[in-house]
Amino acid sequence: LGRSKMEEKKSVNTKLEPKQFETPLSLVTLKVPSAVCKPVIAAVREFLLRKPKVQPVRTDPDDEKVRLVILGEHVKPDALPAAVQAIIKEHSLTSTTTDITVDYSHLTIEEALKILLPEGVTIPSSYEQVGHIAHLNLKDEHTPYKFMIGQVFMDKIPSVKTVINKLGVIDTKFREFKMELLAGVEDYEAEVKQHGCTFQLDYSQVYWNSRLQTEHIRLCSGFFGTEDVVYDVFGGIGPFAVPAAKQNVLVKCNDLNTHSYRYMCTNVTRNKVKHFVDCFNMDGREFIKFCVNKWVNSASPEYTAPTKSAAALRQEKQQQEDQQNKKKQQSKKQAKDKPKVDNTECVKVSEPGRKRRHHFVMNLPASATEFLDAFVDCMPGVELAPDFEVPIVHCYTFAPSSAPLKEALKQVEEVIKMEVPASDVICNHLVRNISPQKEMVCVSFRWPGGASGAPPAKKQKVTAAQ
Repeated sequence: LGRSKMEEKKSVNTKLEPKQFETPLSLVTLKVPSAVCKPVIAAVREFLLRKPKVQPVRTDPDDEKVRLVILGEHVKPDALPAAVQAIIKEHSLTSTTTDITVDYSHLTIEEALKILLPEGVTIPSSYEQVGHIAHLNLKDEHTPYKFMIGQVFMDKIPSVKTVINKLGVIDTKFREFKMELLAGVEDYEAEVKQHGCTFQLDYSQVYWNSRLQTEHIRLCSGFFGTEDVVYDVFGGIGPFAVPAAKQNVLVKCNDLNTHSYRYMCTNVTRNKVKHFVDCFNMDGREFIKFCVNKWVNSASPEYTAPTKSAAALRQEKQQQEDQQNKKKQQSKKQAKDKPKVDNTECVKVSEPGRKRRHHFVMNLPASATEFLDAFVDCMPGVELAPDFEVPIVHCYTFAPSSAPLKEALKQVEEVIKMEVPASDVICNHLVRNISPQKEMVCVSFRWPGGASGAPPAKKQKVTAAQ
């Protein structure tokens, strides 16, 4: 369970010596009459001093009708850029120098670390922000300086209160990773907002990747229709399930990690999509088999038809909201009825005439393909309800950068022991680059052999465009 709010939290603060950051600068400054200040600034904008908390344009203390336009340290008085020379000549400007002392508060992350780290040590610049947490992936060369690096990131990013460093790789079945606190308070309970959804999580107990938000929306907006059913096999805290449910799509969301399951339930409730999402805490293989027997295979003794369409759920949800509004209006003794909210414009509608679809989302790229054998076990003999098409699988995997799409499809075929005809490969999509040698890929395909799960009668050579 999450940490008690009353529990005293560990904190790390590294004191940085202010004087090591102080640098005196003598900067070229143009004295500009206020009447022509606007065109002058436009002409020299690229040369202006750019330091946090330092105003490059200020009033001359000796003449309130004159503005001092301070140029950056890269502009030298004996080698003025042509644009600066031209504007000086055009408006008959005079120049002077302004002496300032740059301190820690004026520096960017990169500038501060350049002073702190020895020459030859790479300056870390990339990080992932999860709510108030900044997540760094430092290299071995940064180890002696890691706490100073963490302190700089926390000081320079106002919304960050906790800085952590990832230790090792994500190698547990619950997708957790070891971390160390570099700066700030040891508070891993975070809140993240993406595309109108709010997610609560404990970053030390569950998996979360902010870089995948575009991928979440790609599937939700491009594949899921309001009459479809989505089975999220490795659902985490709900980054696919919640936005899909926001579009009034039925979702069965699962994760083996009990902490992920708890936050999944919390996020479903917080985002008011309980009408559309059922949450499960099961092994991935068992969940796949359970869903196929429960909602896909109409010949199964356990089969229950997803009789409530999204339209029916919308109507039920609206009725409940109307009842709640009515009670609120009565309790407040309002004279007029409260207007109802019309949310039909934000509802994604299925293509006219097409059947409903089962979508199995398998976002566990390190091992998702291994779980495809569950379909091999339960798909043979499946009978689909008349209003449903053959199930679609969206399987994520890692593949070498040399031929990622071809290799990803090959991984799928090796596990299911069937060739996927080109006509059944709906989309073979490069999600993102992981490293120079590795890509993350999503293979979206109809289960080959139709509802029976049998191999295609005639195999076709499959090619994947790279």
